[in-house]
Amino acid sequence: MIYWLAKAKRALCSRHAALVCLTCTVLFFPGAFLSTPLFGQIFWDNLGMGPDFAHPKSLVIEADGSFVIGASPRWGRWSSIFRIDPVSGDRMIVSDDTTGSGPDLRYPGDLVVEADSSIVALDLWRKAVVRIDPVTGDRTIVSDDTTGGGPVFSSPRGLAIEADGSLVVVEKRVLKRVDPVTGERTIISGHTTGSGPNLISSFALAVDADNSIVVLDRSRKAVMRIDPVTGNRMIVSDETTGSGPVFLSPAAVAIEADGSLVVTDEQHLFRRGVSAVVRIDPVSGDRVIVSNDTTGIGPILWALAALAIEADSSLVVANHYDGAIFDAVAADLMRIDPVSGDRTVFSASSFGIGVEDEVEVPERFSLTGAYPNPFQATTRIGYELQSPYPVELAVYDASGRQVEVLVSLTQPAGLYEASFEAKGLPNGVYFYRLSAGSSTQTGQMVLFR
Repeated sequence: MIYWLAKAKRALCSRHAALVCLTCTVLFFPGAFLSTPLFGQIFWDNLGMGPDFAHPKSLVIEADGSFVIGASPRWGRWSSIFRIDPVSGDRMIVSDDTTGSGPDLRYPGDLVVEADSSIVALDLWRKAVVRIDPVTGDRTIVSDDTTGGGPVFSSPRGLAIEADGSLVVVEKRVLKRVDPVTGERTIISGHTTGSGPNLISSFALAVDADNSIVVLDRSRKAVMRIDPVTGNRMIVSDETTGSGPVFLSPAAVAIEADGSLVVTDEQHLFRRGVSAVVRIDPVSGDRVIVSNDTTGIGPILWALAALAIEADSSLVVANHYDGAIFDAVAADLMRIDPVSGDRTVFSASSFGIGVEDEVEVPERFSLTGAYPNPFQATTRIGYELQSPYPVELAVYDASGRQVEVLVSLTQPAGLYEASFEAKGLPNGVYFYRLSAGSSTQTGQMVLFR
């Protein structure tokens, strides 16, 4: 039954995308909509004028309340820095490969705003800290393997700014401070600097009012605090510290005016992508849900890559919907009431990924995509078989060389997942291909560390 509903959805969308995207989404994916009252604010609707954006990766608030995000444009080679009006939701490009001069910004991670309003971005692809003029969009390297001395970046994950203007970069197992003028890099905390539980897989960070540094560690599924002078580390909240729902995949962290920590987290292991905003007591480590699919009303929280807090204490998240599931790329900025958890979208863009063209989908199997994507070490590739069939699932690099065969056997009808571990492989684009007889389907995924 599910297969025929999905097949009907694809057929309808391929012929009448503009007319039926809302209808078929409600009819064929009722679970996502019945769990929250989304009617009247469906994420497909574009809100705000200006260029579309997708895959938002970072979010920061400027002094005048405007939002700045790092995201992929609808069309474009590299990523762009967008400015978004907090009231109208209108969007404009601040800097990209056609706006502003300097080295291209390829994959922006976290953003911060300096005292003089300059925007600083962590470029995960270049392994560099880049300063962006907020007016012209011009880009200059602050620190990378050729600019500034000290230990070079190996796996930068997050960026924050201290009260004195110093920049702090967290990598997988080490925390570094970057001089904003010279680009010099020094280690604050790591396996040989500071005491306490080691960082294993750090991902995001924020600086507290007392200048202590809060770091998310995905492997530990924990929030950690690091002394900015000694580098000593302690657990603030994890499955054994503090009460409340445990973290599954924490992604972003921000600090409220009273010192409470706010973290975005994927809370539903078997409903991949459905996320929650969690508040953490900075002393006890206790965790409470601020907003998710059962707390607060409004559009669903899907994949939350970034988080910021406005002057009035409202929470703002950058939300992305998986095109592999919805046959569209959709992204939005969503404001969350910090008390009720109610959610309101104020800027959004969505566009189909090929729904204008009618495509014959093989009836014997279908790919459901890779998650997470982009990924840092391991990703899971899902697929569905409508009947027993010999299948092969293989991964290839950008040159077409076969990297690994994940599946090669006959399987009965059902839903499947195969895990791909990119140990020892370089960053870049990889392709996965599912074959059943003479028919194949191919997907793309990006590895970055």
